[in-house]
Amino acid sequence: MTPPKYLAGLLLSVPVMPWLWLEGKWILRTMPALQETTDREGAITSGRELLRILAIGESTIAGVGASTSAKGLIGQTAQFLSQTTARDVAWKIMAQSGLTIRQVIDTLLHTGDVLDTDLILVGVGGNDVFKLNHPQRFDQDLRQLIDLLKSRYPDIPIVFTHMPPIRDLPVWSGLMRFFMSGLADILEENLFRVTSEYSQVYYCHKKISLARFKQKVRRPSHTDEFFSDGVHPSELTYTLWGEEVADFIAKHVLITGTIEE
Repeated sequence: MTPPKYLAGLLLSVPVMPWLWLEGKWILRTMPALQETTDREGAITSGRELLRILAIGESTIAGVGASTSAKGLIGQTAQFLSQTTARDVAWKIMAQSGLTIRQVIDTLLHTGDVLDTDLILVGVGGNDVFKLNHPQRFDQDLRQLIDLLKSRYPDIPIVFTHMPPIRDLPVWSGLMRFFMSGLADILEENLFRVTSEYSQVYYCHKKISLARFKQKVRRPSHTDEFFSDGVHPSELTYTLWGEEVADFIAKHVLITGTIEE
C-alpha cells in the first residue's frame, strides 16, 4: 500500500515539478566530481581477537569525500569499534557511488561469492531518495537484499547504517529540501520497519542530526564543514557518523566482545 504521506507529497509536487527537475539538473552539473577511495580494505591490528566487517552499499560506504577508507565511514566505524571492544577490526568494502538498492543487488551481488566475515554493514537509501524510488519498490528491493544476504551469510548479523543526512544537504533550496527530506523520512521508516521483521538484522534507527554533530565538535562550526561537496560527507562527518555506528553495534549487536546470538 502506498503511504498517504507519499501520495500527499506527490500531489503537492505536481505544480512545481519543472522547477524541481531543473534544480536537480543544476545540482548534478555543478557538483564536484569526487572519487571513491581507491583502497577497499584495511585493518586495525595488534594481536587481539579479530572482528571482520564486510561493508556493502553506496557512496558513503565507498568513502566518497574521504582520502582513504580508514578516514571514511567504514574505517572510522572500525576504529571506534576497536577502542570500544578491545578487539582488532578488519574491513572489506563492496560499494559504488550512485547505486540504489536494486543496483547494489544487480551490480555488487550478482555473483554467488561468499567472503569470510563476522559482521555485514550495509549503507543504502540515499540514492533511492535522489532517484525518487517509490516506497513500495524500495520495500521490495530492501527485502530482496536482506533475503539474499541471509541466504549467503545465514549466521552473520547484518547492520544497516543510518540514512544519510539528506535533510541537511547545503545544496538544497527550501523547496527541494521539503520534498526530498519528506521522501527520505518515508524510506527511513521503511528501513526501520522491514529490518525489525528479521532476526539478526539491525537498523541504526537514531536519525542523524547535523545539530547533534555540531554539538560533538564543541567549537564554532559551519554546515559546509560537514560536507565535502554539498552532498557527500566530509572526513569530519565520517568520524562523527562512524562513532555513532560503532556505538550502536557495540550496544545492540556485540556483547562482551562476541556476536550476540
